Amino acid sequence: MKKLLAISVLVLAVSVTAQTPTGDAEKSIKQADVAFATAMRTNDMDALVNFYSADATLMPPNLPGAHGPAAIRATWNGFLGQFSSADLTLTPDDVQQSGDLAVETGRYMVHVVPKGTTASVTDSGKYVVVWKKADGRWKIYRDIFNSDLPLPTAH
Repeated sequence: MKKLLAISVLVLAVSVTAQTPTGDAEKSIKQADVAFATAMRTNDMDALVNFYSADATLMPPNLPGAHGPAAIRATWNGFLGQFSSADLTLTPDDVQQSGDLAVETGRYMVHVVPKGTTASVTDSGKYVVVWKKADGRWKIYRDIFNSDLPLPTAH
């Protein structure tokens, strides 16, 4: 009976281990976050768009969703085109992986200088990014973020 119990425990342990993802996403995604912020800071649109999969959707606040590389490029061009500089910091709180998908949640802080001014404007908020592994590389599949700042009120 003890032998049967030991074999059952071993089979259960192997089964649970086999179902646990190996977890290559977290390290890769955290590295990609740093590179994404650098691409934004240097206004490198090709690098920025290259983080997204061909079937990605970007869902920024107060704008319609941008589907696919051309629309994502246009959205980021429109956003970054308003500023003479943009300095982004991404702080991941959690990365959960299941196979070839991973979900990252975190916080962001961005300092921008609107064109024609020298005054920096700061925004902070939270984000959720779904990453998809394709051809051995993690790419952004769904990207949504929103500000923690209060909405302006009408007077």
